[in-house]
Amino acid sequence: MFCPTCGGENTGTRKFCITCGTNLEVVSQALSGHKLSWFTRVDMGMDTLLARYAEHVFDDAPGQAIERKVSNSWKVLGEAVITSLVDFFLSLIMWNFFTLRLYVLLLATPFRLLLERNKRKKLKKTAARTEEQVPDRLPENTPPRWLPDSVASITEYTTERLQEYRQAAQDRSPERD
Repeated sequence: MFCPTCGGENTGTRKFCITCGTNLEVVSQALSGHKLSWFTRVDMGMDTLLARYAEHVFDDAPGQAIERKVSNSWKVLGEAVITSLVDFFLSLIMWNFFTLRLYVLLLATPFRLLLERNKRKKLKKTAARTEEQVPDRLPENTPPRWLPDSVASITEYTTERLQEYRQAAQDRSPERD
C-alpha cells in the first residue's frame, strides 16, 4: 500500500506509514468501503494489550500483534502466558526475599543500634580528651610573627628571602673578574 500523504511504500499489515506516520488503517477502510466490526476491534485490542504485556520478556510480541493473522494471535497469547508464569515465579522469589530481609532487619536492628550508640560514646570521649590536651590559645611568651587573620603575600615572602636568593645565585655563577 502506498501512503496517500508522502507516497511511501508500506506493507498491507502496517497501521501507520513508516515515513510520515499517516494512519493507514483509516485510508484502507476508506478505500475498501467497509469498517472493521466491533468483534474485530476487540480482538485486535486484546492482542495489542497482551503483546504489550509480553514485551518485557519477548521483544517481538508487539510486531506479531500488528499482523492480523490467527497464528500470530495464538503466538501472542502463548507469549503472554509464559510471561505471566515468569512474573509469578519472580514475585514468589521477591516475596521470599522480602520476608528474609524483614527477619534480618528485626534481628539485627537492636545490635546495630547498640553498636552505633557505643561508637557515638567513644567519639565523645576522644573529643573530650583532645579538648583537654589542646590549650585554648597559644602561650603568652611566644612573639607573634603575623597579625591575626592575615596571610603573608608573595611579595612579603620574597622580600624576606631575597638576600638568601642573591647569595645562592652569586655562589653558583663564575666570577667575572
